[in-house]
Amino acid sequence: MAPVEPELTNSNTVPIALFSSQVLVIAGLTTTALYTIRRAWRTLPPSHNTRLQQVWRRRAVFVFSFLAVASLAVQTAFSVAWRVLSYQEWARQGDYETSNGIWTGWYGTGEEGVGVQLGNWMKDVDLVREANRYVVQSPRAFVWTHQLFTGLIIASIFMGIEGQRRNLPATTIASFVLLSQICGLSFAQNLFFVLMLFTPIPLYSVLPPRRGHLWTPKPVVYLVPALLSLVCLHLMPSVENELVIMFFRAGYFIVPLYLALAVQVVPSSWGMVHKDSHSAHRSLVNVFYFLGVFSLLLQFKQVVVALVDSTPSAHYSGLDYVKNLHRGGTRSASERVWTALTRLVAAVSNHPAISMASMDVVLSGVGLCLWAFVRGLNVDAMLDCSGLSFFSETKEAEEEAKERHVAFKDQLKPTVNSLTPSTSPAKRMRGRPKKNGNLSHSTATPSSTPLRRSTRRRAAEHESDSEDSFKPSQHVSTEIAKTEHDNGQGEDMVADGEAAALALGLSFIGGLGTASASVLGAEIAGR
Repeated sequence: MAPVEPELTNSNTVPIALFSSQVLVIAGLTTTALYTIRRAWRTLPPSHNTRLQQVWRRRAVFVFSFLAVASLAVQTAFSVAWRVLSYQEWARQGDYETSNGIWTGWYGTGEEGVGVQLGNWMKDVDLVREANRYVVQSPRAFVWTHQLFTGLIIASIFMGIEGQRRNLPATTIASFVLLSQICGLSFAQNLFFVLMLFTPIPLYSVLPPRRGHLWTPKPVVYLVPALLSLVCLHLMPSVENELVIMFFRAGYFIVPLYLALAVQVVPSSWGMVHKDSHSAHRSLVNVFYFLGVFSLLLQFKQVVVALVDSTPSAHYSGLDYVKNLHRGGTRSASERVWTALTRLVAAVSNHPAISMASMDVVLSGVGLCLWAFVRGLNVDAMLDCSGLSFFSETKEAEEEAKERHVAFKDQLKPTVNSLTPSTSPAKRMRGRPKKNGNLSHSTATPSSTPLRRSTRRRAAEHESDSEDSFKPSQHVSTEIAKTEHDNGQGEDMVADGEAAALALGLSFIGGLGTASASVLGAEIAGR
């Protein structure tokens, strides 16, 4: 058998083609998202495109577009740095020469220098397994990984529900989910926020939607696969079987797509039809509540495991190179805690793969806080969808509203007051009136000279009275309750700041999963 030429196995064509295909996939998905945004912008109705709304929408779109571009730039930079670092480490371990080194390059090996051997590198290095070793096996790095996956699960549910209400195509919803998995959660999430700003009403479609917006799946449809995937994720660091790891990798792509498209693909018997849009929105509170609580518990568990792994021992020993003696000592409790926290925070910069996950989590959290501020989300609705629901006043307000509700059966009959006959004004005499006489007459009988009222003012008062007394029919009230509407912009700056502060606090306490469940759940259930 003839020997194989080394140039054939070391071809750079296959690695470059694979990287280019990944870039083309991201570009295609981004183009689909941008085309849908442009279509929504061009079809905005005049009622949602006033001058005041244009100014507010322009500012909000700029903010979230900037976050999306920043996320794309950060993810691209760390992705390239990760591959460059992997190649250099492979070349160093395999005694391969790298270009632009101290003894290589044009000044060390001639004019041509040392070529890049991407074929041998890709044949020897599995990037997916390498990423698994850095972001999953390390407890300190897994703190960011599990937050990212939990945020992906909740964002997929949110994109599916909002996409169905805004009549978005299934391909567009799948494009946003795939962008979250391939490119970055923060990039796709901020792009979806921009799309929501341009779709206050559902997009027009030639074909009617398969189901109305009053139909929602049962909470079990979302909770069972979401909770199982989170449990499997936390079992992944202790799994060494390659077949099980491949199963988990496949679930990383399948489960979010199912959660996003469940509202369109599951049977109708797995859901229910509600009487109005408010009931349909409130029916999904339990989904985000259980996911928020479960994410909070997993965050506490992983932080404790990471701190235990990062905490140094109480006793230490070292070599004094000056005196050539072995010395030892005991660390204080505060010193051990400080060292553990320092190692936990410093793990972000240990490897570019960890930096990718951590920066994606940070930018997603920033986007959620800004979304809570821009939309003016209800703080009680945010608490209802998080692990801090016992601070919410929603249930108390509903009970007080039921107590104050009184059904009036008898309609009030208007009573006509009898008008007292007014005295006729005094007869006006010819000539110039006397000063004393006119003054005495006007002061004595001020009510005898009626003031003339403007007919325009009387017409305006009549219209306002008719508007106040107008009561829509039962059919019109039912249709209004079934109509889907958008939250729009916040009106109270203080309340908007409270919502953003609550989202920021939940991000610090419970991680990205708790903040996502609170903000995105309040966006759906707080209407």
